Amino acid sequence: MLRIVEEDLGSALIMEDDMDWDVRLKPQLEKIAQGARALLPSASSKPNSPYGDDWDLMWLGHCGEVFPETLDENKEKPADDPGVQYMSRKFVIENDVTVPPRDRVTGLVDFQSHPEFTRWVHITGAPICTFAYALSQQGARKVLLDLSVDHLTGPFDNALAGLCRRAVSTWGIKDATKAGDRGLDAKCISVTPPVFFHHKARGYVNGDSDIQTVQDGQIREKGKTENIVWSARNNIKNVIMGAPMESQYE
Repeated sequence: MLRIVEEDLGSALIMEDDMDWDVRLKPQLEKIAQGARALLPSASSKPNSPYGDDWDLMWLGHCGEVFPETLDENKEKPADDPGVQYMSRKFVIENDVTVPPRDRVTGLVDFQSHPEFTRWVHITGAPICTFAYALSQQGARKVLLDLSVDHLTGPFDNALAGLCRRAVSTWGIKDATKAGDRGLDAKCISVTPPVFFHHKARGYVNGDSDIQTVQDGQIREKGKTENIVWSARNNIKNVIMGAPMESQYE
């Protein structure tokens, strides 16, 4: 993260080393870029980034995420509240073939109440885990300030989510005494379901995590990744050999 600032990088994607993604990641990101520009339009008609120039953090991989208007501190606010109107913005990707079937997709959103094969690009609420996230130059500076120079409370992923949550929940409150901690007015975007997810590799199950206890001796015969249809890790041979891709859900 410090490297983004020191080398004056426009943006960077940071991911954990056990990530997996769909082999169709490029067209996914094209749609996500379209969504990001729709949510946070740039002042210029020709932004420097395909994702626009007005975002700080983009959460592309997480364990689960909610829509910010459903958070306890926001759900009682009136619909015409400027903050609610901001946080309720969504770019809907319908009939997305890279989204798992409704009964197999995982997360915190009630997928059963929405059309099947739907993905959203939306304002960040309270994501769990930092599987994969992108930072702009300005976003990296805000995160470094909030999580190091200013304070760090709790695990990194919770602290990062807290920055976005504080920002979105005080959006539009002009009275500084009422707004309190504004989360540096961070502009955070999430993708739900995520396009990056933790891969559980073939082999001993207790190798999945250093913080979760699993009974020794259990073996997984084939690797798997939640929320990813054409797993890049499971399709490496097919990609190299030019063979048809294998779905995790067929």
